[in-house]
Amino acid sequence: MANTTFSGPVRSENGFDIINKNATGTIITDESLQVLEASITVAAAATTGTSTLPIPNNFVPLSVQLIVTEASTNAVNITDFGPSADPNGYLAAVAVATNATGFKGTFVPNGAEGLVTLGGGTTAVRELPATLTVTLSAVPGAGTGSSALTTIKVKVFGFANTSDTE
Repeated sequence: MANTTFSGPVRSENGFDIINKNATGTIITDESLQVLEASITVAAAATTGTSTLPIPNNFVPLSVQLIVTEASTNAVNITDFGPSADPNGYLAAVAVATNATGFKGTFVPNGAEGLVTLGGGTTAVRELPATLTVTLSAVPGAGTGSSALTTIKVKVFGFANTSDTE
């Protein structure tokens, strides 16, 4: 699609890719906007929960939304959130209550893999697929609904890219 003008929102179910090609037409860089969305459960006697959602290579989070969909019975907080290899890589030392359901806010990633902390001269690289991990300040106890667990829905907006080959 070249030089197309239209009215209304641009929508895509699989993200948006921006590509660069070399003189022969080979793609050398693929930059994409992505939303990672997962529900992460923490068992009644645990302090961490992990998703099965893979994180793309070289993913840099720009914002994190937290929604508690199954509240804990104990007064505990979400303290950290990030990839399984660096569980506080996206959000570090936050205090988000899990003992009530609902939208908890949109957060700027302040962990070591967040855009704010990366700064100049630091490379965001995740070579192996990882998954997301949420950490609570203590065991949550039984869920307030019909289950014996706490569930946190996470939405992470960011970008990922392939590295240049030229």
